[in-house]
Amino acid sequence: MSPETATPLLIVDRLEKSFAARNSNPFKPSREKLRAVDGISFTVERGETFGLVGESGCGKSTAARAILRLVEPTGGRVSFDGIDIAGLAPEPMRKLRRRMQMVFQDSTGTLDPRMSVRDLVEEPLIVHGLGDAAARRAKVDAMLELVGIRPEFATRKPHQFSGGQRQRIGIARALVLEPELVVLDEPISALDVSVQAQILNLLKDLQERLGLSYVFIVHDLTVAEFFCDRLAVLYLGQVMESGAASELFSNPQHPYTVSLLSAVPRVGTKGSNRIILEGEVSPLGSGASTGCAFRARCPVGRDRPICASDRPVLAPRGTGDHTVACHFPGELRAAP
Repeated sequence: MSPETATPLLIVDRLEKSFAARNSNPFKPSREKLRAVDGISFTVERGETFGLVGESGCGKSTAARAILRLVEPTGGRVSFDGIDIAGLAPEPMRKLRRRMQMVFQDSTGTLDPRMSVRDLVEEPLIVHGLGDAAARRAKVDAMLELVGIRPEFATRKPHQFSGGQRQRIGIARALVLEPELVVLDEPISALDVSVQAQILNLLKDLQERLGLSYVFIVHDLTVAEFFCDRLAVLYLGQVMESGAASELFSNPQHPYTVSLLSAVPRVGTKGSNRIILEGEVSPLGSGASTGCAFRARCPVGRDRPICASDRPVLAPRGTGDHTVACHFPGELRAAP
């Protein structure tokens, strides 16, 4: 392996994103900060799919947007192909975005209903000044065919397509610039199950054909197991556990990971195997400087003093690059 390919394409180092808490009194702004992303770190190798997994409200989508600087991080570092993007001026950042694109969850909301499919897919080429009209048309037609949309339908508007077809159009729009990294923000969660499988298989095929690297935002662990090479489990903006998907599914160590996996339907298992967590994840509980973020819902550490006083750090566990942030890893196990 050459030094070039040995370097991760994306390095996320202690990334943070905070928001000011809302105050009912408009004349007295709140000084409280809510940490949507609280110091997460991971790498994405060239050609792999790295997943960010967790319940709604755990900071997955905010992390994705902060990585691409669609929202500005409040701390940490993001390096893409050796370039620290945090300090880039607007014009260099705009040029770099040709190599880093995003596919959004809501294809309806992200495709302008007034524009034809051809105009939607061609727009990024125009913005970046790539090619003349004939070259752009040929590029758009080739990209639409690649994602399974017949070019003769390119004059239609988004509302004339099904949800799965609209997501294909969104993928074509993201890939027309030939990026190296694509952030997929729950791209199948709004689709029927049969269509989900089609889109996942399309994304896998495109990855192999084009040499793409993915950051995949997902809450469905069944999908994560099928689609991701490695993943990180997030809770209140923090990484609870990280490693190869096969290792996390076969040997989960954090109580939160175990509880999530216990909810995944498996052939030959019973419903009584599920571990039910009390309460719900809420960003209002984030930002604590001490203790474990998960302790209020944790069946292992809820009443243990160290879990209330000391924030656990990610430490090696299991095999490979498997790490877990827990004072009592492996103590909770789902029933067989």
